[in-house]
Amino acid sequence: MSRLKGTPKTGGRQKGTPNKLVDGIKKKLVKMITENLPRLANEISKLDGKDYAWAMDKMMSHVVPKPVDVDVKGDIKTDATIQQKRDAELLKTIPADVLADVALQLQSAIKAAEPDKDEDDGEDSEED
Repeated sequence: MSRLKGTPKTGGRQKGTPNKLVDGIKKKLVKMITENLPRLANEISKLDGKDYAWAMDKMMSHVVPKPVDVDVKGDIKTDATIQQKRDAELLKTIPADVLADVALQLQSAIKAAEPDKDEDDGEDSEED
């Protein structure tokens, strides 16, 4: 039976305790990579152009963290959410009549792109 929400844990790992298996695997991988750095450097030096850039990018992504925008509250913002906010701000500057006109043009374009159901009667037509 599971414990009720809000009651304290009575066993198992304490919060924040590292998993011994994962920790052991990480240590072995670090040792293997460290021991083989000269060979790895030699193999990478043989690459050129796109292959060299790809290998360097893959390795750097494990060493140098990718930049992330963080707001004052600590929420992580993705590039998509930043762009959505910029787009929303831009839309506020466009007059309503212009937006309405664009919406009508989009609706017309969508209707024009849809196949006519009346014209398609299931028969194949040949053009000569």
